[in-house]
Amino acid sequence: LDLTSGLGRDAAILAASGARRVYMAERDLAVHALLEDGLRRCRLLGADDGADRKEGERAKMLGGRLVLLERGDARMICQKFASFPSKMFDKNFENDVEEVSVGDFLPDVCYLDPMFPPRTKAAAVKKDLQILHGLLLPTVDDSESIRVAEEVDLLEEALKLARERVVVKRPIKAEPLGLKGSNEENNHVRKPSFDVRGSTNRWDVYILST
Repeated sequence: LDLTSGLGRDAAILAASGARRVYMAERDLAVHALLEDGLRRCRLLGADDGADRKEGERAKMLGGRLVLLERGDARMICQKFASFPSKMFDKNFENDVEEVSVGDFLPDVCYLDPMFPPRTKAAAVKKDLQILHGLLLPTVDDSESIRVAEEVDLLEEALKLARERVVVKRPIKAEPLGLKGSNEENNHVRKPSFDVRGSTNRWDVYILST
């Protein structure tokens, strides 16, 4: 379950890497509409007999694995997902939801890619991120403290929902989500089990089961 889908790049990578099904959550109206249109085009390409074979097969695979949930706040989606699973699944799901327990539908992994902290370097971000930042509607309160509090709340909801692990994408030098230095205030915030580092980003992994 990708709780911060944005333009869907990470969700598509997860699906192409073998995830059987990737659910995408997005609260912004314009971004959600772009995701919906992109999935529609992907499925049309996958059904087009005249398309390039490799492109058609890839599009069919992605169109079958990616599922866009109704637009909404990710924290509320977590709560709804846990309580009313039959409301969250697309009509083409192969199982009868009524005959399967709630736990069977809880996602194995919740993935978070929250907005990165303000940049301190002048280098421009990638073009797709510039577009995304331009599309996102401002919230009622965009202050740093409010943003961090919302992200910590989302992390806590994801930790309650996922069956196996939660993964959070961060800038490589940033503190784990919700943590700031060695303040005692951090005592209530869960620390990652381990992290995976790239050249500029880091993925903090929270293990929930063994």
